[in-house]
Amino acid sequence: MIPALATRGFGWGSGMTDPAGERFIINIPKNASSYIHDWAKQQGWRTTTADNETQVKEMIVILRDPVDRWISGIAQYIVTYVLNVYGFNGPVYPDEPITDHDRAISAQEFLEFYNPAVERLIFDVLSRFDDHVWPQNEIIDGVLTGVPKKFFCMDDIDIGLCKYLGWSTSHEIARNSGRSNDDTRMLQEFFYHRLYSARPELLDRVKKHYHKDYQLFSNLA
Repeated sequence: MIPALATRGFGWGSGMTDPAGERFIINIPKNASSYIHDWAKQQGWRTTTADNETQVKEMIVILRDPVDRWISGIAQYIVTYVLNVYGFNGPVYPDEPITDHDRAISAQEFLEFYNPAVERLIFDVLSRFDDHVWPQNEIIDGVLTGVPKKFFCMDDIDIGLCKYLGWSTSHEIARNSGRSNDDTRMLQEFFYHRLYSARPELLDRVKKHYHKDYQLFSNLA
């Protein structure tokens, strides 16, 4: 199913490789992938895809808490494809006309429209909207099969990953959390409240849905 995400620009198996081509960091959306890309580039690493690499001896995987990632990911999905259906990232089909129904709306408007039916739809589909909420275990599954994997938690990359790879810590790369976008921030806060205060049973549902992602954390370095 992942190749279907290519229509929205997701490159399955994309990532960064070191100058020797022996280490590969797989790109997992919402797991500081842009930050890692820019940081690795400073260290002389290059953008590539796993299919193009034949000398890789280790694949590095950055994991993020599944609930935290889902809140961030669903907010980005809504901002990109629901609030702004017409634009660079919007799901516009070339042969279809743009109408007034395609106008941009704000997160405030979205939340005013939010109702139990919308919530049921969101938590039914849950991880199948786009790559930002796609399970981490499925993104790495089938990539460089047989190559040993080294796992790091996203919260530990500035220390643990840096020490492991011998990267310089002196950089001025901003960590993009999406909090600078008012719509994204509003949606993140809304879904955090829904899960942790208003409807804690939804929190349990998300955890159960991503149970295989939680299993990956047993492999942390």
